[in-house]
Amino acid sequence: MTTHSIAGERSAEIAALCRELGVKRLEFVGAVTTAEFDPETDFVDIIVEFLPGTERPWMAEYSGLIEGLEALYGTEALSVGGPALDDPEYREWVESTRTLIYEA
Repeated sequence: MTTHSIAGERSAEIAALCRELGVKRLEFVGAVTTAEFDPETDFVDIIVEFLPGTERPWMAEYSGLIEGLEALYGTEALSVGGPALDDPEYREWVESTRTLIYEA
């Protein structure tokens, strides 16, 4: 698994959070994957996939992951995807910066 240094600094904490919440795969996207990441101005953009059967009502796992990442990085965490990926430029940005952080 390839991780960027910003994730590597907290890889054990991220892995524990992912295991606790039933995350199958977590990828970082955008500024958080660069050495220029600044929690004062940048977000932790993510792509997340959960293990089958782990999602409970109201997406407790998703909320827990977002809150956990925000606590670790001191900035807002956001999931990328959905209709925004219909925009070719946005999709290209996502694909060019996505970095595997955790995989069960």
